Amino acid sequence: MSAPEGIGPELWNKHADACAKMREAEEALAAALSGLKRAAAAWVRVEAEVSGDRATAALVGIAASNAATWSGGVLCDSNIIETAKRREALELLRSKY
Repeated sequence: MSAPEGIGPELWNKHADACAKMREAEEALAAALSGLKRAAAAWVRVEAEVSGDRATAALVGIAASNAATWSGGVLCDSNIIETAKRREALELLRSKY
């Protein structure tokens, strides 16, 4: 594809490269988040199992976590992980494990 009128080939190529890198990063992120979801689900299930009679309380504690109190904002690596755990805990509670 050629550059649109008014945009030089050098800038257009730079744009195309940036778009390609962004697509690669998005694909890598999607794969990583899929792995995180599986790992968080396994972790939450085991947390419930090791909690015995207190499984529901343990899941509620995980699910009650609040992003507003986390440092680094919701896109911070550790906060993405905590969000995954929270969602999986809620899902397990909904399914009545």
